Amino acid sequence: MPKYFIYARKSTDEENKQIRSIEDQLIELKDFSQKEKLDVIDVLVEKQSAKIPGRPIFNQMLEKIKNNEADGIIAWHPDRLARNSVDGGQIIYLLDQNILTTLKFPTFWFENTTQGKFMLSLSFSQAKYYVDSLSENIRRGLNNKAKRGEFPNQAPPGYVNNRLTRKIDLNPNEAKWVKKAWVKYSTGKYSYQQIADWLFNKGVAAKGENDGKPTPLAVHAIYKMLINPFYYGEFKYKGETYKGVHQPLVSKDLFDRVQGVIFTRSKNVHTKHDFTFTNLIRCPECGYMVTAEEHKKYYQVTNRFANYVNYHCSKKSRTRCSQPYVPEPTLIKQVNNFINEAAIPETWKPLLLEMLKQDETAAGQNLERISRALKSSLFSLDTKLDKLLNGFLEGLINKKEYLTAKENLTDEKREIMKKIDQLKAKQVYWLEPLKNHILLAASGEKTANESNLTKKREFLETVGSNFTLKDQKLQFIWRKPWAALRAAATIRNKVDGAELESAASTMSM
Repeated sequence: MPKYFIYARKSTDEENKQIRSIEDQLIELKDFSQKEKLDVIDVLVEKQSAKIPGRPIFNQMLEKIKNNEADGIIAWHPDRLARNSVDGGQIIYLLDQNILTTLKFPTFWFENTTQGKFMLSLSFSQAKYYVDSLSENIRRGLNNKAKRGEFPNQAPPGYVNNRLTRKIDLNPNEAKWVKKAWVKYSTGKYSYQQIADWLFNKGVAAKGENDGKPTPLAVHAIYKMLINPFYYGEFKYKGETYKGVHQPLVSKDLFDRVQGVIFTRSKNVHTKHDFTFTNLIRCPECGYMVTAEEHKKYYQVTNRFANYVNYHCSKKSRTRCSQPYVPEPTLIKQVNNFINEAAIPETWKPLLLEMLKQDETAAGQNLERISRALKSSLFSLDTKLDKLLNGFLEGLINKKEYLTAKENLTDEKREIMKKIDQLKAKQVYWLEPLKNHILLAASGEKTANESNLTKKREFLETVGSNFTLKDQKLQFIWRKPWAALRAAATIRNKVDGAELESAASTMSM
């Protein structure tokens, strides 16, 4: 009489998503074994995902079966045994060798025959497909969540993940202290360690615990907190910047002041000077990068020192470069002129964004229409596959005919699924870049008029490439669509609908 192990498994990372809890599985499996009069020698319980190999209890069970301690396994469903190709392959191989003679499931038919192992392998494949699809859906869900402005990761200090709304809220016990920590650091009088200790005294500790005791935030955690744009309302996810829907804790002005303190301290430690437009522009005469030097001049009449920054070719040799140096104010004036060339009036922004929204709606409707047609084809293929399998099981077609027809239908299904996955990107790939172009162009006038050189450089790098400095004049190649937008500069003084549509069309080129 065969001897059996009862094996029950539930993933700890799927606590609220399991079809059957371990307790429910055990009750049903014991009732099933008694009803079928199966000889159970041990009950094995595992709390670990089966999506990758390496479950210790599962592996121990197979070793015991190889040592002839048991002949079969009782589980609620095949997906409790394997959700990956390695573990599923081990089960099939042991059945082939008659080392494992039988499997019993209350929810799945199985006999150790060619047909039975075929159906079992299909079930294992379906379980693996579910895991792969779940992983892909999670990634897609996180990307969509970020696009909605919802931060898809763990809340930083001062915030808390709301499990009911699945959004991030201010932590009432920490928020005010974290905000005060930002203010303290902005004075330049406190180190990261002092901020960490001060927060710890106010009850803001690391999320993890050390032997049951809360611990202060690490110095690196304080640094990450103080450079995190999440606190003023934005966040970065997979290299993209998003406007968050959460409540900001600090103002953008305070954030910038803190970045200034961090920058000043790092500059004092690592480098003597840091000039904004270095490592960007080349000398067209000799190909060297343009560097900068700071000079101090003392004015005796007014008893003051003045600092002057000049940009020039970095070539150092007996034959000096003939290109003259450029005073920083002269260079900045040229940069501002280029930024203004790429800018559009800020009053255009809401109208252009509304046009973009209408285009997005139209694209979405077209996407839905095509998607329905593809899903209809997919349903038709699934129906054909079901009929094909039934025909094989009923002996209407032989195995060779079945496998050939199945392979053809599966290839068709794979192509349709690929088209469905790629459809959205193909339909609206231009919407997000165009939105970014509009926002950047609308910020141009403000960027040109403010004193923040870093923003000026970032704007310049976005609209151009291959920067050179010849005869004290900055030159570069305009990127698309900025070249086209610059060519359409004559419409900028007009703001009626036709001109705005022309501007939007120009930017999407």
